[in-house]
Amino acid sequence: MEETAKRIGAPPTGVRADGSPKYTVPFIHDDTTGAVISESLLIAEYLDKTYPNTPRLVPDGTRALQAVFADTVGAKVLTWMGVMRPKLDDITTPEFRKGIVKAYGPPLDLSPEQIQAGWEAGKAGLNDIQKWYADHGGLFLAGDKPLYADFTLVTWFYTARFLLGSEDERWKELATLNNGRWKKMLEAADNYHSAEVF
Repeated sequence: MEETAKRIGAPPTGVRADGSPKYTVPFIHDDTTGAVISESLLIAEYLDKTYPNTPRLVPDGTRALQAVFADTVGAKVLTWMGVMRPKLDDITTPEFRKGIVKAYGPPLDLSPEQIQAGWEAGKAGLNDIQKWYADHGGLFLAGDKPLYADFTLVTWFYTARFLLGSEDERWKELATLNNGRWKKMLEAADNYHSAEVF
């Protein structure tokens, strides 16, 4: 991924502990304009500005709130990565795993009890998030159309489905949590998904 980011000219999104540049996904190369953008929120803002006749991801006046939402969501569900991180070994190449360790550090050595506690904490976090969504009556935060903030949450579910697999009992538990809201949101977001691998 880092090699691809560098090849297309995607800027780094941070700095590693050793001081070297850190490259993360997503990043885009817009063939129409030639622009190369890294970092989710910057990509959303670029798309809003460059393609004003499409649905807005970051409506005026919502940037800070959506950024805080994304950070809060991450804090509430990150604990379930104790369950999912070991799955990377089963489905990725050694080179990819080396990049993950370089970017984020080695996986934590968690006991089964710690993994289960993290899983339960992540589900409790989703119960909290569900309350925020219930206030609006639609599938997404602002009703029927997704915002950038919705996609930051959906990304966690894409990751879970990918790493666990759709037949895994834990994935099925997530998919049915909160009356199936998260599975419905993921399915609705699939209509907006598009990617080209370089």
